[in-house]
Amino acid sequence: MLLSEAVDMAIFAAPTCNASLDYMQITNMDVPLVISGGLLGKVAPSSLTRASLAQHPQIVVKSSDAQSPDSGLLSDAPKWFVTDLQAKKDLITSGLGWGRLPRHMIAQELTEGVLKPLPTLGDISLSICLARRGNHHLGLVASHIWNYFDGDHSFPA
Repeated sequence: MLLSEAVDMAIFAAPTCNASLDYMQITNMDVPLVISGGLLGKVAPSSLTRASLAQHPQIVVKSSDAQSPDSGLLSDAPKWFVTDLQAKKDLITSGLGWGRLPRHMIAQELTEGVLKPLPTLGDISLSICLARRGNHHLGLVASHIWNYFDGDHSFPA
């Protein structure tokens, strides 16, 4: 949406950078690969291979950015596309598939053992960034927002 000029600024997870955009990192977000204890059964999480994961649906939030393809897909696994993270979490905790979810969203389920982290596809930590088009002049409000995240916490007169 940012590259198509539908918005002036965006906050998003930026796994890669586009040279035509200016980025300001806001934070990082850990996104572990998880599966429900019910779907896992008595199998140890560390023993799951890519092939054994591919026997169950990968739950994927469909990207809303037409220029940004869905990433991190296991090619052999059936896919179940959803429109939001809550739906993804509900399906995974119900034992209907597996996938990545932000750690802050599943902390309780991990602690209680409802969800089990999987080392199968490695850990991911995403940079959460504020971004703007590099060749675009921001208006007063958008400039204030950009400057706020850049450390200027004063309000314009």
